[in-house]
Formats: sequence, C-alpha cells, structure tokens
Amino acid sequence: MLSILIPTYNYVCVKLVTDLQQQAERLECPYEILVADDASEDAFKRENRKINGIPGCKYIELQENVGRSRIRNILGRLARYDFFIFLDCDAEELSMPIS
Repeated sequence: MLSILIPTYNYVCVKLVTDLQQQAERLECPYEILVADDASEDAFKRENRKINGIPGCKYIELQENVGRSRIRNILGRLARYDFFIFLDCDAEELSMPIS
C-alpha cells in the first residue's frame, strides 16, 4: 500500500504521472498518486488537470501558494496509505538512462 506524492508549481507533470501509474499497476498492490499544485499559473493547471483522468491518480489545486514544506505536509495528510514516496515534479527530466 503506497502513496506517491508529488508537489508541483508551474510545471507540467502529466507524463511523469502517466509513467508512474503504469509502473505502479505492475506492483499489484494498492497505490495512489497525488499531485498537489501550489497555486501555479492557469496554463500549467489546465494541463495538469488531465491527471484526474488517469486511474489511481488525483490532482489537487491549492488556491494560494503555501511553500515547499507545507505542500508536502498537506500531501502527507491527504495520503491514504502508510508508505510514502515523495517525488519532485521534474524527477523524470532529471533521470538518467542506465547504459
């Protein structure tokens, strides 16, 4: 039982969430992916709303910017499961292929 928690601000993370959801499905254990938006600009929010259409995933929009620590605490409180993985929204961009 796993909660994957991703705070975001002015970043589109639909591809990251899609990839994580596909990997989580292969785990064959309950999971959720929560993305919390820290009051991004509208263009980013419009794109990230697509996350709500991905099974097992939820996109949450905050009305005011609360900062890096508070948004992580909010995600932790909203999580349904006891085991958390926190990821930065740009984690996919930073990953390096293994050769």
